[in-house]
Parts: sequence; structure tokens; C-alpha cells
Amino acid sequence: PGQALVETELAAQFGVSKTPVREALKTLAGTGLVVMSQYKGVTVRMVDAEMAREVYDVRLLLEPEALRRFERRLASDAAAQEALGRSDTAEDKADRSLANRDFHRALYLPCGHPL
Repeated sequence: PGQALVETELAAQFGVSKTPVREALKTLAGTGLVVMSQYKGVTVRMVDAEMAREVYDVRLLLEPEALRRFERRLASDAAAQEALGRSDTAEDKADRSLANRDFHRALYLPCGHPL
């Protein structure tokens, strides 16, 4: 949290030009994971306990409704089952985290509401 993300350094680290790095940073800013400031550049967002509680409060309201809509549409849970299996066999935290994201996405995307 708070770490500066410098386009040129990231581009060199990943062996790409600055353009895809810039686009990736814009995407991350759109999701709220980084903060873009005209004078400070791009930094990793600070998340404190209060903000985490607020996010989970919102999730407690939205997630049950998303699952109800998933069920009403009689959507297949095959993708969620596959992701759950990958989570069980993940060899590191990063793979488990990606599988977790895919599991939740598989349940929420069919609910019929893009947000």
C-alpha cells in the first residue's frame, strides 16, 4: 500500500513498452486498486480496516441477491465447480486466489447484472 508504480520501471521489469503498462494502470485505477494523481503519479491504494469493513458490508448485501438471480436463471455451475477444484489443488496463494476469483465470477456473471 502506498508504493509508487512507475511506468518505465514496470515496462522494463516485464519487457514491454510503456503503452500496455499505462493501459494496465488505467484498468487498475478503474477498479480502485491503484490511485492516479496528477502530481504523485500512480500508487497502490491504501486499504485500512474501515474500508475493508465497508467493502464487506456491501458484499453482504449484493452477493446473496446475485446468487438468487444465478439460481433463477438455472445457470450451470460447471465453471464454479472447476474453479473450486483448482482452488483445492492450488500449489501457492496466487493460484488459490485466482481460482477463488474465478469461482465467484462464475457464480456472479450469470446473475444478469454486469455490475
